[in-house]
Amino acid sequence: MPEECLRLHHTEYKTFKNEAKLDFDLSENLWYQDSVSITQICEIKDIQTESLDTTFVETMLYRFIDMRKNWIYEYQNLSDTAVIVATYAKADSVSIRLPGGWAFFKSKDTVSIDSLRFICDTTLRGAPTKKYTYIQNYNGFRTFVEAFACCDRKGTRFQYDSMAGKAIGCPIVKKIVLKKDRRSVRRIYEIEYLSNVFPDSIKRVFAAWKQNVLKYPVE
Repeated sequence: MPEECLRLHHTEYKTFKNEAKLDFDLSENLWYQDSVSITQICEIKDIQTESLDTTFVETMLYRFIDMRKNWIYEYQNLSDTAVIVATYAKADSVSIRLPGGWAFFKSKDTVSIDSLRFICDTTLRGAPTKKYTYIQNYNGFRTFVEAFACCDRKGTRFQYDSMAGKAIGCPIVKKIVLKKDRRSVRRIYEIEYLSNVFPDSIKRVFAAWKQNVLKYPVE
């Protein structure tokens, strides 16, 4: 059955004295197999003392999603012997309990694009890529976006702004969200495709957690 291992990158910037500076850089791993996914869910933590201000990333849990049933199971460890710490059902109109990862679910929010414009051919992680700009309209807000579409990934479930990807004809695998001045970067999202083959340890986790779905159905 098809397997995919990805890494989801999210980089956020903040403005300080009219200069954009890195706020945090977060990466979460994701594994997908036959309408079932496991996503690493991380948290940004700050430690502030009189002499030190440190930001670090900590794994909070691993989220297992059965997309056929819309059932979610959460575990603290990525292990075939891990204990379930939370279960719940996910309807399209209900938020995920904790942020992070990949939603996998349709949103009732209205998302549209306009002013789609091809910029140039380029490469991203060695793959031929097309760069575009467009304006994303989301719940009444307009956001200026630079996007990178990779035609080598046609048919993938994992892409940003699917409406823009559909218009382009190739999935968007990286997007840069700019501020109103269209020069300063606000945030960057990128999907890194790692492998189409799971290691044995991940295969054991999928097998065990699928069995838990049968043993402990979400009520």
